[in-house]
Amino acid sequence: MNPSDAVYSAGVVPGTVIRLYSGGSVKVIRQVDADNFLVLSCDEASAQQYFCMRWFSGNKAADSLYAMLIALLGSGSPGGMFAWLIAVTKRHDGGFGYLYTMPRAGVHLDISPLLTGFLRPISQTAQLGYQVLSEYIDLFDDTLPLARLSLAMMLFILCHGANPFEGRGCIARFDVSKIDLKRRRARVYIYSRRNVKNRPLPGLHTNAVFSMHSYSSELRRLFSHAFEGSAAQRPYAVVWREAFLRLLKQVYFCSHCNREVLLIPPYESCSSCHTAIENMLMLSLGEELIPLSKVTLLLGVQIGYNEEGDAVLGRVVSGSRDKERLGLMNQSQSIWYYRYAEDNEIFSLAPNKVAEIRPGMQIAFSGGMKETPKYGEVITL
Repeated sequence: MNPSDAVYSAGVVPGTVIRLYSGGSVKVIRQVDADNFLVLSCDEASAQQYFCMRWFSGNKAADSLYAMLIALLGSGSPGGMFAWLIAVTKRHDGGFGYLYTMPRAGVHLDISPLLTGFLRPISQTAQLGYQVLSEYIDLFDDTLPLARLSLAMMLFILCHGANPFEGRGCIARFDVSKIDLKRRRARVYIYSRRNVKNRPLPGLHTNAVFSMHSYSSELRRLFSHAFEGSAAQRPYAVVWREAFLRLLKQVYFCSHCNREVLLIPPYESCSSCHTAIENMLMLSLGEELIPLSKVTLLLGVQIGYNEEGDAVLGRVVSGSRDKERLGLMNQSQSIWYYRYAEDNEIFSLAPNKVAEIRPGMQIAFSGGMKETPKYGEVITL
């Protein structure tokens, strides 16, 4: 960015000194883009160091986001292999920011999507996990075991809201980036099957306690390989990406216990309240089956919009009057077509419009594959 073209956030210009939440301060050197700055530490007790700073101002500077930054900072950073926050600023002229290590090749990865999804329900966690992985796969070299460990830690914090090594046997918080590999291997994974001495503590690690059995056995196995296996066993980004996509297809809202749960074939009962599920609607996409409930999201890659990747192009919504009735909302930029089993009339579904979901409903998702659109059919199990 040319300095003469910069549009600075309120109170943040070159030369501005901003205090940090944990002590010390940084000086703004220059603006990188609309919301990111190059800063220099002003700590006289140690060598000066350059960082990048993501700044939030105006309506973006919400108190809830600031509190979440502080909480996430305390949970431990996965280290400098990825662009992850290493410090949080104090409020300055109504805004605030976080510092992250300078990314490779000038690439900036914003963690604010992670922050807004921190401690969210399962379906949104799965969606965020899939989106974050899609970015990291293309930008980082995960052939290094340390990079794969950092990635696994980032995803674990996103899913469980906790540090994977901080439990009963390790109450003191620490920064993983300052621990060498030999010491890190000595740490005990909080969900380890071989060693139960470092389990999360109720009241202190409540989120980790609650979510211990919330996710699929596949994700639990991948986390175990990442934190307990050898360096060669740590999963690659593409493996995580496929796992989160499968996880997203299993999310279902149970009307009996009012919770989001993960459905495991043969889809007979809720995994939370164990109530039998009757006449459950499923969207059949070839060999794929996606449970339909008011938390279901449809990604571009699922319905034939390959160029849209992991963008949410459709979602299931509840009826405005009858909450038990479900509708399919088209959030793409293309027109979809559908028909019901009781007649052959073809209806169009324009962007941002909703069609009632009924058993036997057939849907043609056009756009990304106009010549051979991907068809879906609503079935009952």
